[in-house]
This record gives sequence, structure tokens and C-alpha cells, in this order.
Amino acid sequence: MVILPTAGVDCRALFAYAILQVYGILGIGFILDILMPRTGYVVYVDEAGDDGLNRPLRSEDPNGVSEWLVMSAVVVRESNAQLVHAWMKDLISKFDQHQMTHIHFRKLRHDKKILTCTYLSDLPIRIFSVLSHKKNMKNYVNVRARESQKNKTAWFYCWMSRLLLERVSVFCGSRTLHDYGEPRSMRVEFSDRGGVNLQSITEYFQYLSDQSRLNMLFIKDYDLDWMVFDKENVFQHPNQERPGLQLADVVASAFFQAIERTSQGIVRPDYAKLLEPRVARHPKHKRMYGFGVKVMPTWIPSRLPCDQREILSFYDK
Repeated sequence: MVILPTAGVDCRALFAYAILQVYGILGIGFILDILMPRTGYVVYVDEAGDDGLNRPLRSEDPNGVSEWLVMSAVVVRESNAQLVHAWMKDLISKFDQHQMTHIHFRKLRHDKKILTCTYLSDLPIRIFSVLSHKKNMKNYVNVRARESQKNKTAWFYCWMSRLLLERVSVFCGSRTLHDYGEPRSMRVEFSDRGGVNLQSITEYFQYLSDQSRLNMLFIKDYDLDWMVFDKENVFQHPNQERPGLQLADVVASAFFQAIERTSQGIVRPDYAKLLEPRVARHPKHKRMYGFGVKVMPTWIPSRLPCDQREILSFYDK
């Protein structure tokens, strides 16, 4: 009797699996390698700003929430993932603060922020950031995203993660045959945060997978590369326990500070500009804007004041 695995496996793989079982040509280990691609990339995801949409914004009320939400990813080849801890340890050693055990970018002094972003700009990583201007979304609800989850408060976070991981998966999908000679999957690690649990995230991506398979995606401009993305390879960890998530915190916070005004009305684009050598370009048209750096809504940059528009103009290439 032939037993076929079904979840997440395409028809060609099922057929190959059946033939191999019937004839006993190859061992089970090789078969599993075909059906379950090994990890080729580790993707660390963190965010800066608030994901609340129904409270006053800080630009309208000093006690309000942030005007922007930034979600960023740092992509590391699996072979380099074991080096991330050493990178962070080396970076912290340059601060001459022996009691520091992990980095929280927002709390660093200006000179240490410059040092940190300069350090990241020389690492073998790729960077992605999605910047969402929330003012146009106040009281808006994405019904499809919300109804795909049990946790109704997490839809905005999940929607942002979709925009981000669409681009990350396209990048990894375009690289995997070159890097490994075969499809390799992404291991995605989200920073743990209140109000959004791992189940909410995986349920949302299962919903997207079903919609993609049936060609029923509402937004068809982008889709995840399902060859490299698997919702079973998604995890959530406390930021301070994962050096890779601290790298993602640096990127998200740097772009957040480049676009979100402080209480004194200041933006600081210099940190995010330093990361430019590591920001991903689209595999085909080689542009960073819209891919390594994505702004939502797409029309908002033209309506921003010059200081907030500076970082977007810098990456519009």
C-alpha cells in the first residue's frame, strides 16, 4: 500500500514519492530531502512603532501612538547563522560597556547608533523594510486579513508581515539555485510581542497559501514564493534571546527614526542611510525602492514634508 503525504506538497512531488515507495529505489532520507527542502536562509523580523489604528496619532495628540509602523527583516544565509552571535558580541565589545548583553537600538546614544549601522553595513546580510503611514488607515479594517485569524487584533501586523515576506521570499527564491543548486527554504523568526502570537501569524499565512493555490488572491501584484516559504518553518522568540532579532531591531528602528518625528519634530535619516550597502535590490530590475524599501501607501511620499521624504528619496533608486 502506498501512503501519500499531502500537506504542502505539489502533485509532481506526490507522484515521485509514490513511484519511489513502490519500487523502493531510494531511502526515506533522500525522499524527505525532496519533499521537505532544507533550510537555506534564516530571516529575522522585528518592528518599530505601534500597530494600533484606532487611537489618536502622536502627530495629533502628545499621548498618541506612532504615525508610522516599520517592519524589517534581516536575511542571513543558513551557513552564516551560527556567526550572528559572534557578530553581536564583537559589536557590543566596541561600545566599551562590559555589562551590556544585548542591543536595543532605540536606547543607544547617537554615536553608538552610527557605529552600529556602520557595522551592519559590512556584514554578509540582506535588509528589507516596509514603512506604513498609518494616518490614512485610521479606523480602517482589512476584512480578509482579519477574518483569516482568530486573533482579530493582529491583522495589521500580519498584513505588514505579508508585504515584507513577499519580498524576502522572492529574493530567496531567486538566490537558492545559485547559492545551493537546489530549492532551500526560509526559517523565519519573529520577535515576540504582546498581542500577536505565533498561531495568529501561521493561520494568516495558511489562509494566503490557500488563496494562492486557488488563484484567489485579492492583491495579485505580489505573492510569496511558496517554493521557499513554509508556515511550518516560522517561529517566535524574545528579542533579547536571539542576536539575529537584535539585528532586525537595529534596521527597523533606524528606518523608523528616519521617518517618524520625535516629540521635538525631528527625524534622523542618517542611521538608515548607512545601511544602504545591505538593502536588497529586486532580482530583475535591480531597484531598492519598492523592494528592499517599501512604502505604504505608495502615493504618500509626494505628500510628506521634505525632512520625512528625505530617506525615501535617498532609496528611490
